[in-house]
Amino acid sequence: MKLEVLLVDDDPTVIFMHKRLLNNSIPAKTCVVANDGSQAIKYVLNHEDNQANFLILLDINMPVMDGWGFLDAIQGHEVANRRYVVMVTSSIDNHDKLKSANYPQVIGFFEKPMNLETCMEIKRLNRLSPFFQAN
Repeated sequence: MKLEVLLVDDDPTVIFMHKRLLNNSIPAKTCVVANDGSQAIKYVLNHEDNQANFLILLDINMPVMDGWGFLDAIQGHEVANRRYVVMVTSSIDNHDKLKSANYPQVIGFFEKPMNLETCMEIKRLNRLSPFFQAN
């Protein structure tokens, strides 16, 4: 099974740190960056390999289209079934965590910045663990 990583965040420093961390801890075919939900939705819906599974690390607060807009946009699309979303946000508002549970694609919620332990927790999430059993 293939797993691709899509990092959706608008902060260049966070992107740099998280991409480096991901490349060292979560093996994936690719790690693509989108700076807002609009770029992410275009990539996900137009991706050529319609059999690809995506781990989407999604920030909430971004310009153009925020994380909620992205999640709303993929609802009802066939591709949503192979998209595993982990919210990675600076929000400490419990309402955001509760709201994320309303989206079937959201399988985790973590505060920024990620660290090695966060990556290990992501790899242990039930819906993702099959991708990492050999690792």
